[in-house]
Order: sequence, then C-alpha cells, then structure tokens
Amino acid sequence: GAALCLSAMMGAGPVAHAQPGASQDWLDVQRNAQHHGRADGTGAISTPSVLWESRTGGQVNDRAVLMEDINDDGELDVLVVVGGAVVARRFDETLLWDTPSLGLTTLASVEDFDRDGQREVLALGRVAVLFDGATGRELWRYEDPEGRPLASTSAMVTQADDDPELEVVLIIVRPTRLVLHDFSQGFSAQTQRWTVEDPG
Repeated sequence: GAALCLSAMMGAGPVAHAQPGASQDWLDVQRNAQHHGRADGTGAISTPSVLWESRTGGQVNDRAVLMEDINDDGELDVLVVVGGAVVARRFDETLLWDTPSLGLTTLASVEDFDRDGQREVLALGRVAVLFDGATGRELWRYEDPEGRPLASTSAMVTQADDDPELEVVLIIVRPTRLVLHDFSQGFSAQTQRWTVEDPG
C-alpha cells in the first residue's frame, strides 16, 4: 500500500567533497562534460535508516501532506489528504481527527487565522475549508455560488489591512476568480471583502 516515509542517513562524519579546481571541465548544468552530476570524493554515510513511516491508505501527492504542530502541544503532527478527506495523526500513528470526504486535494496552510491562540488548517479542493487544528471541526467553507466544483485552487495567506487577523485570497482557475476573505469578525461572520472574476 501507499506510505509516507522519512529517512535519515546515519554515518560517522560529514561527506568529503572534491578539492577546488579538481575538475575544470565542468561545462554545463550537470557540472561536467559527462552529464552524470557527480563529483569525486568519498563520504562516511554507512547505514540509511527509516525514521518514521505511515500507511496512507491511498495515493498522496506532495500538496496533500503537511507536518505541523496543529494543536500547540509542542510536537509535530502529520496531516494527509486521502480520498478527499483530511486525516491528522501524531508521529506515533495516534489518530487525532479526520474529516468526512469533501473532495479535498490540497493542504494549503496551518495558521492562527483569527488570532485566538488556536491554529486552523486550510484545505482546498472542490471547496475551500478551514478546520479547527485541535479537533478537526469545520469552521468555515467557501463554495462556488452556482454550485460548481472549484478547480485548480490555490490560496495566499496575507495581512491585507491594519487588524491583526489574517486574510485569505483564493485563486480559483475554474471558475476563474480571485476572492479575499476577512476573518477579523470570526469564522461564522467572515466577510468576503472583494471578488475579481473573469467574465469569460
């Protein structure tokens, strides 16, 4: 099955590099005429080892994984999107929370969006959703007003005004749209500050 894996190279010391000037014929992007991208030298790496591994239960891409302390306990947690749902676990595989399948594909950010001392998780896909980092409870959702699934959405977290709370700009490829959301009044009373839409 599919899995996430962190590896460490365990060795007795640092890698030794080739001496400056040893290869003056490195002429291209691979740094030598033979295109192999390697330099002469020896290293002390002896035993590669796996630090941590987690079974995901499905295919996971690089935009569907984040490692963050989502509940402010001082320990990194692992967030993975599988089957349209977000799953949060500790490194020891303890399940913290998971969500229903919402057609999500991407983990965009982990921030304290409303500056209440608790972190939230922003996930994107057919919809955009903010989850409580400690519990996984859905706090806010953006859907297309006409009910169409969002496609190829990305997000920019910014501070667009003078208040301390963060704003989120959703960059939506289809339907083509930029939307800025302000969370200064909380998630239930969030304000859509502006929208720019391609009429085509």
